[in-house]
Amino acid sequence: MRLTWNQGTRVKATVAFLRQQLLTALKDTVLIVCYQPDARDATQLELVGHAFATAWDFEFGRIGWVTQLVVNVDFRNRYIATSLLQMLKQSSPFLGIMAIGLVSSHPAACHALAKYASTAIQSIDTLFYRDIVDSILKASPVKYLRDAKLRGSLFEENCTSGAVSSVYTNFYVDHAEPLDALSVYQRRQQWVLGELLDGHEFITVLPTRGSTSPVQHGDA
Repeated sequence: MRLTWNQGTRVKATVAFLRQQLLTALKDTVLIVCYQPDARDATQLELVGHAFATAWDFEFGRIGWVTQLVVNVDFRNRYIATSLLQMLKQSSPFLGIMAIGLVSSHPAACHALAKYASTAIQSIDTLFYRDIVDSILKASPVKYLRDAKLRGSLFEENCTSGAVSSVYTNFYVDHAEPLDALSVYQRRQQWVLGELLDGHEFITVLPTRGSTSPVQHGDA
């Protein structure tokens, strides 16, 4: 078993899934964790959040990828996700990457990634990765990324679903919290990745400082 889920619930990753999917390239994989003293026992630590990330080479360079980003629901909106990702910059696998990406159903995760790349969330350049993301995913050591199906108007002609930059994951889980967050970004006109559809997650790839797209593109 890789993931356990029921329709309308949260996805729960099993230990086997974490080992088989996220730890396939150990020397290029990073785990960042955030703890705080347990409120019930100051001698103990409480896990607040964690991030798994890995890096690999693809056709046009080296890519960093956030494979899992989790923050305890009681500690949301405290910049913990942002801090976890910023710590990746100090890890050797992420030195020299030309871009960083992730797949997530939560707009806040995409926002944290944008901060890593010093990019405003509303200014994400989807054309940067439109023509290279397929090459990135196919070279990934992470199977669920290799198998991901790109969806949305960025990748599909005549797309009328409202999705722009998404992947089909076939996980029909509870999107209530991500959709609430998405509505806030949309009201503020801070969202360019389109709608969140059932069974889908957003995908984005952002250039690190000084990087440009290795593929010359024309108009979308």
